[in-house]
Amino acid sequence: MKKLTFLSRFGKWIGIGIVVLFLFFLIIVTLLFQREEQRQDNLGSYGAGEVPESVLQWQPYIEQELAKYGRADNLHVLLAITTQESGGTASLDIMQASESLGLPPNTIQDPLFSIEVGVRYFDEVMTQAENAGVDVDTAIQAYNMGNGYINFVAQNGGKHSGELAQEFSNQMKAQLGWSVYGDPNYVAHVKRYLGESLGNLGKDTAFGQLQNPYFGQEDKYVVTSEIGWRWGRMHKGIDLAPLGATNLPVASAGEGTVVYAGFSPTGGFMVRIRHDEYVSDSGNTLHTQYLHLSQPPSVNIGELVDKGQIIGLTGTTGRSTGVHLHFEVHNGEGNQVNPRHFVDFSPH
Repeated sequence: MKKLTFLSRFGKWIGIGIVVLFLFFLIIVTLLFQREEQRQDNLGSYGAGEVPESVLQWQPYIEQELAKYGRADNLHVLLAITTQESGGTASLDIMQASESLGLPPNTIQDPLFSIEVGVRYFDEVMTQAENAGVDVDTAIQAYNMGNGYINFVAQNGGKHSGELAQEFSNQMKAQLGWSVYGDPNYVAHVKRYLGESLGNLGKDTAFGQLQNPYFGQEDKYVVTSEIGWRWGRMHKGIDLAPLGATNLPVASAGEGTVVYAGFSPTGGFMVRIRHDEYVSDSGNTLHTQYLHLSQPPSVNIGELVDKGQIIGLTGTTGRSTGVHLHFEVHNGEGNQVNPRHFVDFSPH
């Protein structure tokens, strides 16, 4: 009898230990996620520009590497950097990443390895720039001039300029005894292949904050997938799965006009709304998209909808593996961005 009592108590303590470890794990994951979300909002980024096909052929691999660091929003910056570094040609070290490893230029002879090293170095300079509180242009210039430029800018106003880049270049030339140090006009050269600045998008548009499509039901769903590289392709939105696979009502994230309401083989029953009164920092009209609804939408093309108006029910139509809402935000038509930049998905 005593032996059973001992085993019972021992099992009880094991159970408590497992619960404590699980709670600790949840806390760590939550803190890391909050840090990542805050990190992505700090510097801002740029829209798409004109990039040659010789560089675009590497886009899937660049997207895959960016996803490792949670930096899918910086795709256009990396494509522009790659264009500048490679000269738009089929260079083997297409991101000129050899020097970040302390090797002579063009030592790397594998484009995929160049991308792997180059994106890793880009993440390093972005992380340091975020921690220093400087702008994204400083991070771009640091890709060319090295991490020291970030500290230099942080000590001189916190914002990149051509003048600061030239001053830093002159200091490093004098310090190292070199005749050339970096390209003080690197940012301007990279921007030739970039679109408009998206700035720090934040959650507020010029008109106001977009609303969670599950507003008022925040305790009835979980986020199952974020925007980013997944299963060999780019996942272009955020997936929200109702608890118990229930068909939760889906509401419009803001006032707007329904530009599509119908069925597609991949998206299933879906709705796309143009929000003319919701404009990003770059001046683009926002669009939202709602996929995998359970049945035909309750709104029609051309219909004006209000923020919070029910447009359908959550389902699993189209290419879907379970009941969920795939929700997208487009900064301009067809330009998917991280929905978390505009919508608060945290529990209330």
